[in-house]
Amino acid sequence: MKNGKVTRGYMGILPQELTPEMAKAFGVPNTHGVAIANVVGDSPAAKAGLKVGDVITAVNGTTVDDVNTFRLQVAGFAPGTTVHLKVNRSGQTLDLPVTLSEFNLEAENKGEGEGNLPSGGEKGALKGLSVQALTPDLRKQLQTPEGTQGVVITDVDPDSAASAAGLQQGDIIVQVDRRPVASVSEFNNAVKAGASRESTLLLVKRGQGTQFVVVPNK
Repeated sequence: MKNGKVTRGYMGILPQELTPEMAKAFGVPNTHGVAIANVVGDSPAAKAGLKVGDVITAVNGTTVDDVNTFRLQVAGFAPGTTVHLKVNRSGQTLDLPVTLSEFNLEAENKGEGEGNLPSGGEKGALKGLSVQALTPDLRKQLQTPEGTQGVVITDVDPDSAASAAGLQQGDIIVQVDRRPVASVSEFNNAVKAGASRESTLLLVKRGQGTQFVVVPNK
């Protein structure tokens, strides 16, 4: 009634639910919190120094239970409000203040869409996947922003752990165990380096969004 419209606080991140497997991969003690799968450029989150892979565990001292709780907490603040986030970053606990802007649904949904799926590729070090480098042509086909680096999944064995984890043809793997990968060799080396762990943590770009995927090392 005061503003003539509904206004909601906007932070500029893509939060992701913490599964037990993800919590273990991130080194956090439980599933209370949300992982940051993407930070929008020039958003309040970006200006506050939040990073992909951070885990937000509390907002103004209130524990974050899941993604829905977190979204409701943020949306409940008026634009211009500064909130304090408790953040786990690589085992360190940080207190980061973020000054929220106004949520804009049109801007949030801008650029949605998917490109054509690639073909070809070579068997990668992660069992069940074939991958190839993200070339300029593939970047254009997949409608991926300029500057994106990674490897494109060209084939997934339907009987593999990778398929069970939800990986799909056309996904772009941009990180392996928090390490950026820009070529097939970097991808393979990163996978082999973590082969002794229980699982491999991937940051995957799909369409206009990104998400973490945990693949068991069987």
